[in-house]
Amino acid sequence: MNGHGRLPLDHHEQLSNSVVTFFDGRSLDLRAPRETDLKTVVRKLREDSDLFSQTLDALPSPNRADASQPRKKRWTARVKTGCVTCRSRRIKCDEAKPACKRCSLTGRTCAYEAASSSPETTSSSGSSSSPEPPPPPAKGLPSPDWHVTESLQYYITVMLPMHGFHATGDSAYVSSYQAKKMMRDEGFDSASFVMQILSHRVQCMSSAHQVQNVYGALPAVKPVWERLFHQMALAVSNLNRFMALEKNVYFVLHRVVDLMHTELTLSIPTWRAHAEGFGALVKTYGGIPTLFRLPKPPAMSSQLALIASAMCNSTSPADQQIKLMSNWSDEDIDTAYSHTGFHAFPCPTVLFQAISRITHLRTLVAGCTDAAVVDRLVPLAREAFAKIQHFDPAGWTEPYPTDHEFYPVVGRAFQYAVALYGILSLPAPLAAVFTYPPEAGTPQAHEAHRGDENHELIYTTTQLYSTTRIRYREHLFTLFQRALPAAPSIEGLLWHAAVLGVAYSNHEEEEQKIILDYVASLRFVYGADGGAIHLYDKLREFWASGKKEWDQCFYEPTNILT
Repeated sequence: MNGHGRLPLDHHEQLSNSVVTFFDGRSLDLRAPRETDLKTVVRKLREDSDLFSQTLDALPSPNRADASQPRKKRWTARVKTGCVTCRSRRIKCDEAKPACKRCSLTGRTCAYEAASSSPETTSSSGSSSSPEPPPPPAKGLPSPDWHVTESLQYYITVMLPMHGFHATGDSAYVSSYQAKKMMRDEGFDSASFVMQILSHRVQCMSSAHQVQNVYGALPAVKPVWERLFHQMALAVSNLNRFMALEKNVYFVLHRVVDLMHTELTLSIPTWRAHAEGFGALVKTYGGIPTLFRLPKPPAMSSQLALIASAMCNSTSPADQQIKLMSNWSDEDIDTAYSHTGFHAFPCPTVLFQAISRITHLRTLVAGCTDAAVVDRLVPLAREAFAKIQHFDPAGWTEPYPTDHEFYPVVGRAFQYAVALYGILSLPAPLAAVFTYPPEAGTPQAHEAHRGDENHELIYTTTQLYSTTRIRYREHLFTLFQRALPAAPSIEGLLWHAAVLGVAYSNHEEEEQKIILDYVASLRFVYGADGGAIHLYDKLREFWASGKKEWDQCFYEPTNILT
């Protein structure tokens, strides 16, 4: 036995196994003296390696359909036709269209570079030939982007049920919320759509935790906020591109309102700038009459922008108005506002016009100390009061159905709220115009009861606030409590609460508690804007200060719509 634990071969065994024969017929004598030259050894190894490869290629492969075809690798990571995302990540891509499997599973955006001819094709044919482009997606299909897909699912399963209160047949918002109709709109912008979904999502999460809907309030939601800000930047960029390309005015205005609504939900004050931009675009495109003669007028966006701007102007200082949305005529308001009901603010059209007129009077008398100038504005105040006086809640008619039982109650509450708004926000000579109760009767009876044209001047400031203000606020408070259970949407009376909050500024604790409890109940409603939170803070601050004037409560621009 040798040192390796094996017996040495005998002479016969050595001779019989000393010659090796290869497949090509060559033989090798193992007893022959070996080449010791290094170059010779390397050359021999290369020859033997080539021979071994040729031998393997000659063998039949059970996994190959045709053994005569050259063997190809089943998969390789170095592809030049994979999606951009997989190539940048240096991973395998199955090249599925419109989105590969890995991007779909990980929620990444999948995109492919433009197809180009390969060098082999160019050299063999002598001319470049690119493959046929894939067919365009069918009209109406959503974007393959993963965020759009998830947003659409959230929209259908979460948001649509929240808008079920519009199903009474008096609001076009029912059809506008249909996902199929929205996705097939030629002006559909995926960035704007995802932005709105994310803003709704963060608002619902903030409401669930009873915190204000601001960045940083919930650290766990920070990634959602960052994605939301990213989508907002994309939406603004797309909007600017649409305007530069002179795209259809219908969806340009709709995209502006999308930004406004998102900023209102998140309590971002830049919504006022976008409201000014909306008014500028309306003026640029020829005004409301021109826009509503188009085959597809921007009806819904015009109404939303008008309501948000007009209501914020009423609760903002006279010198900080959204000016390009405050100079609309009664005809413009009637066209843009009255085409459909809006349950979050179910105000009659004629009373909405009166609100705009009273707010306009506030801007005209702001900082004016000349009594003669104020007196010349009395006819304008009478025109606004005439709209309040002529409104009949029982005979309320609009282009949309108003036969539901809640309309008379809500209409009467708005009638008193608008009249009290005029008394609280205007100087005494103008506020005196609104001293007669709205239900005095017919215009003829009101004229007979009114007496001479200067009847308003008999009231002093003390009498105005001690008699008329008390009478109006008590009647409005009663109507407010009656209308709450009848209103189609609980937030539809928030503006009434603002008017009552200023009227009850003399430490009437019982009434103040009822008003504040109502406002507090709206602060964390799922899907609502931040108006209730703003009004809640304003009323508490106003009552604690001991002040009594309208502009002392709303000393800065305040949105109270929810």
